[in-house]
Amino acid sequence: MEASRQQNQLQFQQNMQHLIQQQMQLQTQEIQITSDNFLFQPIDLLSSLCLVAQDFVDVKQSIVFASNFKKQLDATEKEDIKSLFSDLDSLEVPFDVTYLIICSIFGYTEKGVELIKTGANVNKSNRNGLTALMFASMFHNVGLVKILIQHGADVNLKDRRHINALMWTVLQGHTDIVQILLHNNADVHNRTPSGMDAVHIAVEKGFTNIFKLLMDKNADISSKTNDGWIPLMRSARYKDSTIANLLLNRNVCVNEKNFEDNTALHLSGMNGNVNCIKKLLNHDTDINCTNAIGMTPLMYAVRAGNLKIVQKLLEKGAKETLNNLNNNKRSALFFAVFSKCSDIVKELTKAGANANVLDIFNCSPLQYAIKNKSSDIVKHLLKFKDQSWHTGEEFITCLSEAIEREDINAVTCLLNFQSKTLILKEAKAVSCFYSESPLALSCAI
Repeated sequence: MEASRQQNQLQFQQNMQHLIQQQMQLQTQEIQITSDNFLFQPIDLLSSLCLVAQDFVDVKQSIVFASNFKKQLDATEKEDIKSLFSDLDSLEVPFDVTYLIICSIFGYTEKGVELIKTGANVNKSNRNGLTALMFASMFHNVGLVKILIQHGADVNLKDRRHINALMWTVLQGHTDIVQILLHNNADVHNRTPSGMDAVHIAVEKGFTNIFKLLMDKNADISSKTNDGWIPLMRSARYKDSTIANLLLNRNVCVNEKNFEDNTALHLSGMNGNVNCIKKLLNHDTDINCTNAIGMTPLMYAVRAGNLKIVQKLLEKGAKETLNNLNNNKRSALFFAVFSKCSDIVKELTKAGANANVLDIFNCSPLQYAIKNKSSDIVKHLLKFKDQSWHTGEEFITCLSEAIEREDINAVTCLLNFQSKTLILKEAKAVSCFYSESPLALSCAI
């Protein structure tokens, strides 16, 4: 009696241990799948410029909050501007602005002219290094921009972040002011400490016309930021391939890698940018390069679920790395299964993909197909199992998973792999090792 009780207790402990291990494995798998699906993106544009999203709102709000000074300016007639002379270039306010800066923000062009005539310093900056020209450019006050430049405003002054008036204007997308600044020799090569310049900003924002203007001024279209990004990489992430096409026509390096070892082809693949992939394939791009986590462009294209692009990559030479494994020991076939793309699964296996490879959790593409309840993929992948497969551990795991998920189609596919009687006999024997219920298997059959 005592021996039987101890044996039952031991069996219970073993079952619990096995259950805990299963749960931990599932949780870890979820984490690993998430890491496979990670989208490498450049540092946020505003962060790259040492800005926060509220900066633009705060700039204007700060001036509004200085209501006493704004009201004083509003109440002062143009001809009486001289009465403000003592406060032209310095105000005793927490926001450190001048009346000329206030004019630049709120578009008081005529009063701005009077301030300049009276002696206001057009290059006076606030505590962040922002000048009246930068504010006028930022807030699209074209008339005052022209007047400030005519009266000696320096177009190449930089604020404390090393951003000049041109970069501020590009950031806001004011094409007409960009033209004015470029006509007055604004520095297109100015870079922040992080390596950002006007070209990167234009590409990141998708401002095609501004990008063309910068190219016409011989801006560096291959400049690299501190994290290794070039303009082509940024453009590769967007559906509109206009800028990418302009860059490719200028013969920029298509195989440049950033700090994560991603090329433009990687980035267009992970963002599902079909148009850009097509453009890149027409150039001398490395189809089989791997990034820092072992991912190839084919893997990303498969994950994006575009059969035509997958076929094109295979045709161009991606078969060479078809069975490459990433850091989680997963090939392109795994991602086709994860994406539930049966057509791509068939295309990959037709090209020679190994359907029996195991990832770091000893799970095969078939097991993930069963987890996803993708019965069409399950049926197809079973074609690549040998006749003795049903005697192994993977078969029991697959069958148990299908039963647990109440996937009748998958169970049927598995049971049709060999004779049901033979499967039941061997499944019962193996299932004892896994603490699975033979009754459950019998009922399923």
